[in-house]
Amino acid sequence: MFEFRAICKCTILIGIVFVVSNTGFAIVNYDNHPDLEKAMIYDLSIRPDYFRKPNGQRDEERYDQAVEDANGIEAVKHYLAYIEDVDESFQRVRIYARLIDIYTGGVSHKVTSSDKIDRPTAIMYARKILAEEPTRIGSATIDARAVLTSKRKAPKESYYALMDYRDWLLSIDAEQVRDNFLPSRPGSHKLAGDYVENMMSNLQQRAYTAELNLAREAYTLARTSGPRSRPVDAKHLFELIDKYPGTTAAFQAHRYLIDLKPSLTERALKKLDKYKVDEEPRRPVSPKMKSSLGYRKK
Repeated sequence: MFEFRAICKCTILIGIVFVVSNTGFAIVNYDNHPDLEKAMIYDLSIRPDYFRKPNGQRDEERYDQAVEDANGIEAVKHYLAYIEDVDESFQRVRIYARLIDIYTGGVSHKVTSSDKIDRPTAIMYARKILAEEPTRIGSATIDARAVLTSKRKAPKESYYALMDYRDWLLSIDAEQVRDNFLPSRPGSHKLAGDYVENMMSNLQQRAYTAELNLAREAYTLARTSGPRSRPVDAKHLFELIDKYPGTTAAFQAHRYLIDLKPSLTERALKKLDKYKVDEEPRRPVSPKMKSSLGYRKK
């Protein structure tokens, strides 16, 4: 039996923008369970190393056969069978996150029977993740929260859900990541040396995207606040500037207010004139990207 390890990258629709988890999350078949083994083969989400020969070249015959065998329906069937037989909650939530990935189209090969995103199913699995693991921090539990910020029927619900998600992301510090990380196998664990730094970078990049979406939602609320002949209600854009000064959310909100100037009330225009918004905050980058761009630690 091989010990398969799946490396997943979730593509989550939140607000307007697709966000891809760049840290990924590993599903380790630590007990060589046959259902998980089959699911990973059908899913084609096993590590690229599985298709490598000892000399490092890709085993084309093995890879082509795996591509031919890929079947999303069978993958889901075996993932669900495995969940019924696994005791560890951290493993179940990793499988749920993989199912979210499948139902939101975040796969490198077409393994689903439809090109359409199945948002209700993704939301169902996101809720299962947080019911099982409400506290521990890992890509699976972060992705679940991202799914639950997806566009709601009411625009204000989307706006405040994004605000809560953004605040939660930036409330996590390195100590919490270190003490409450989501493991990949049973037993004692030792974090990789760069794990905390990478996770903190991931949280910051997600928060940056959440702020972009948050400002966009506030802009949408303003533009749809009434008939075109009447001044718009830009209170949510002003709220972002007041609540998050010096952030991407405030900077983008100010830009949207400038765009809406012809439609603002006289009172709103006077309020806007009083704001002084600094230059756009630098976009967070991963430690790997920092190295390639020549950043140096102080």
